[in-house]
Amino acid sequence: MTADVQHGDAVWREMNSDTISTGRLTAWGIGICPFDFAHQVERTPRAGEKIDALQSTRGGGGPVPTAMAVIAKLGGRSAVVGVVGDDPMGVAIRDDLVQYGVDISGLRVEPGAQSAMASLIVEKGTGQRTAIFDHGTVSNPTVSEEWIEAHPARYMLTDARTELGMGDAVRSAKQRGCEIVLDIGSPREPDPAAWEAADHLVMAAGFARWKTGHGDPEGAARQLWHDGLKSLVMTLGSKGAYLYTPDISLFHPAFNVELTDVTGAGDTFHGAYIYALSQDEWSWVERVRFATAAGSLACRGLGVRGSLPTLEEVETLVNQ
Repeated sequence: MTADVQHGDAVWREMNSDTISTGRLTAWGIGICPFDFAHQVERTPRAGEKIDALQSTRGGGGPVPTAMAVIAKLGGRSAVVGVVGDDPMGVAIRDDLVQYGVDISGLRVEPGAQSAMASLIVEKGTGQRTAIFDHGTVSNPTVSEEWIEAHPARYMLTDARTELGMGDAVRSAKQRGCEIVLDIGSPREPDPAAWEAADHLVMAAGFARWKTGHGDPEGAARQLWHDGLKSLVMTLGSKGAYLYTPDISLFHPAFNVELTDVTGAGDTFHGAYIYALSQDEWSWVERVRFATAAGSLACRGLGVRGSLPTLEEVETLVNQ
């Protein structure tokens, strides 16, 4: 096992030689880095029932790594900070990011640890998924001041899980000129330091309802807005997305595309939104439209990264 891992590291270093960042990044992100197993089924099974998979796939997953893969595929520069085990899944996670052109110099391999993994059951027709997440035995991701200093970026993304303790990383990135983008999906309290430092909140509508009690996106946004924010976006699933700033309030419907699996839609939206933020000449309407189109296109294939869109694909859909 050790020999294989060492050989894999040598191969990885050769593969990654062209993707180590030498200039300013569009964004870097820190978060969990799981390996995903996705299975499409005719219907979600009942307790105690065994059913056949119609198709299956496996590959790297996780909100932050997927968003960074999206940015790289769209033509931006991105990097991932995280932890994987020295198991075969860890090697596959790293290799997958390298294939997208993501800088993985901040992705640490923890000897003897099991990489995080997720099992996804996706219902045919609706694309709705049930997920089981295994944290593995890897440590929480950390990042050094030296790494942050060596990787200047416009944006920094984190999923703000309180247990990950992202406060120091967020503050350090912000001190170096990064705008902080917070990915908030599940109904749970985010890391308070990350929440306070955020420049852009991108959240699921379910979190906004849980946090505020408002079913209306604008009412929730007004309550969640705080000084220092530049934008607040809610992803509304099949309905699209809503953006709020004190100067603009807008809703953009989802695009009608072939639906296989909704799992990667939100993560893709995050990456595409950061890419759109980096386009200084774009309006808020153009940014939300672009991210919504990318998130819609991500639903075409099975798995989190089953159909990450190219820039040409997103532009084609946007211009329809």
